[in-house]
Amino acid sequence: MGIFGKLTGKDRAESWKILSEEMGAEFMDRGMLKGGPKIVLPYKNWNIEMDMYTETRQGHDGPNRAMEGAVVLGGDHNSSITYTRIFVPFVKGSDFTLSVYKEGGLSKMMKVFGGQDIEIGIPDFDKDYRIKSNDEEKTKRLFQQEEFSRLLRENVAQGLFEVQDNKGLFTRKENVTMSHVLYRQVGEITDHERVKNLFRLLGVTLDLLVTEGKAKDMTVSEFAYSRDE
Repeated sequence: MGIFGKLTGKDRAESWKILSEEMGAEFMDRGMLKGGPKIVLPYKNWNIEMDMYTETRQGHDGPNRAMEGAVVLGGDHNSSITYTRIFVPFVKGSDFTLSVYKEGGLSKMMKVFGGQDIEIGIPDFDKDYRIKSNDEEKTKRLFQQEEFSRLLRENVAQGLFEVQDNKGLFTRKENVTMSHVLYRQVGEITDHERVKNLFRLLGVTLDLLVTEGKAKDMTVSEFAYSRDE
């Protein structure tokens, strides 16, 4: 059963509050002028967050970015589009990037960061999806993990899943580089259970990145990074 419709204001806040209670997560009602509702789910040493944001394109100029990963729209007039994003920052162990998105459709509206195209050996998935990474061996090992592969295949067809460096993030104390795991899609997510699966996907991804030495199993504090809203 879905609990998200095309809601605004108090209706959306109430829907997100219900979901956060079901997940055992923290609900934050920041008000529409400060970004709207937000869900924060503690997972081991990390906090997985969900919110919405809007990007605006001004004619032929680049979009004003709420985050890295811009909407690409045609036309001469200003336009905007709203995303739902579920994301988690982490302290990077070593360089690793990964982008997974379905061919055509919504992926045409998103800027996808570089990396070589990879086939993972699952025929239907290789046919329908683009997988880009800077480490083919590590990427194939991720897809060999049954839960990661299943959650990804069942839940990301409508958007973009990625592991990327946090552009614009910097440390205040030590020279620690930050990365993030992120899923985003256009509009609101209407499937209650799918939201939970996406949170689970990000948690599973973190665990695998730690195992592969791509993420450090340590807390990310407000003193370690700064994120542009």
